[in-house]
Amino acid sequence: MSLPIPQWPDEATPEGVTFFGNARAVVAAWRAHGVGNPFALGMLAQAEAESSIDPGAMGDYYDATGAKLHWMKTYPPGAAPTSFGLYMRKLPRLSAIKAATGIDIHAAVLAGTNTIQSEVEAAWWELNTMAWAGKKAIEAAATAYMAAYQACALFERAGAVDAAQRRGTMAERWADYFQKRGF
Repeated sequence: MSLPIPQWPDEATPEGVTFFGNARAVVAAWRAHGVGNPFALGMLAQAEAESSIDPGAMGDYYDATGAKLHWMKTYPPGAAPTSFGLYMRKLPRLSAIKAATGIDIHAAVLAGTNTIQSEVEAAWWELNTMAWAGKKAIEAAATAYMAAYQACALFERAGAVDAAQRRGTMAERWADYFQKRGF
């Protein structure tokens, strides 16, 4: 039995053009760091799962009383996001990135100016600085599935029971997508 994963938008729609264009940009930014396809596709699967590959994404909303809101397409007035960007990082993690690199993902997301390049640079810093982020395990993965599995478990640290398996399946789908396009 395979785990359900999100459907992709039609490539011919404006949403699809943005989605797949962002996917190519994520892979190119990771490849510019000299990583292999499994690593790049594993990190792409994280971005897809966390933000639908949108560097301006905000999530994990709380209402004015501090209660966490269930996922919804729109949030009521006064709801505040607690996660930001391509990889949906929380403020303490974003503060550490800003202090070390000067990359201010939080401010850029709020201003509508965050980029895939800044997200990948921030993640690259985390992977090279924070042992818990799992760079060695992601690099050692021979397949996109295993790279995504390791990235989910170590870099992202998703809480859902089957999150790593879902990310692996998503990375396999990306591997197939790019292979069919001569990647």
